[in-house]
Amino acid sequence: MARLQANLTRYGLTADVSRIDVVVGAVDSPLLGLDEAQWLDLARDIDVSVDAAASVSFLAPLSGLLAINVGGPLNLLRLAAAVRPKPVHLSSSSSVFNAAAYTGAATAFEDPLVGDGEGFRGGYPASKWIAERLSDLARARLERNDPPAGISLGRHTDRA
Repeated sequence: MARLQANLTRYGLTADVSRIDVVVGAVDSPLLGLDEAQWLDLARDIDVSVDAAASVSFLAPLSGLLAINVGGPLNLLRLAAAVRPKPVHLSSSSSVFNAAAYTGAATAFEDPLVGDGEGFRGGYPASKWIAERLSDLARARLERNDPPAGISLGRHTDRA
């Protein structure tokens, strides 16, 4: 909690930290590295999940990034679907728009991804595309009308 408060102070922000519970776990591990009772308590108590965990490397192969960049969001989607459905906000990357399906596109919105994920030149953008696509599929499977869960940092555009 001290680290969170220090970052809020650093950026001149305030928040009601009494509403935040810090849970130490491992996003890339089954049940987030928690025991089953802790995981079920978390699934029951949370209202939303925000995933900002990632291994950011444009040199690593896809196989070296799957555990954290794909497994992490998948584990949080499982948590969000347990007990009762909850929104998941996935911090992604504008590099997901480097897929062949977006070639020549002037603007890409925060809609479900299109295409088949072909055309990436590295593991990082491919891993983030897979994670976003999993999020899109989970939302469709739950038949939820939530706003798109993928937030691709680097290029934010409003439709207005």
